[in-house]
Amino acid sequence: GIKVLIIGLVYFIIPIIITLVLLFMFGAIGAGLDKMAGSLGIWAVFAVIIFIIFGIFAIIAEARFAISRSIGDALSIGEVFADVKRIGILNIILFLIVVSILLIVLALILSVVAIIPVIGIVIVDLILGGFALLFVNYGVGLIYSE
Repeated sequence: GIKVLIIGLVYFIIPIIITLVLLFMFGAIGAGLDKMAGSLGIWAVFAVIIFIIFGIFAIIAEARFAISRSIGDALSIGEVFADVKRIGILNIILFLIVVSILLIVLALILSVVAIIPVIGIVIVDLILGGFALLFVNYGVGLIYSE
């Protein structure tokens, strides 16, 4: 778990820095409310795109780590990039969209179960938390192994 956390931190340090730089460039930090409101929309679009791109690389890096158990393999950006090209960026994005939709539907269904006092919340936590994690990681493994 700690190694996966380190991999995630390494892959998301760059988007965090880029996002902070964009905040300064677009005047969202240190500006009045009128200027800040307009610049936050532009900043948010760039930030979301950057985080999605680096998130895709982090997912593939974690898949590489799961196979090799080596942080070095997961942090080898060239090899991760080659894996992303091999799998296909559109395949990865399509997978993420389908998984997101399925998890939203599952969450909506389980929100009804959560109404049951105490046991409902326990069931939701076990199913949504555990199942979602297993489902997503299994899917990433299938995509990576193709």
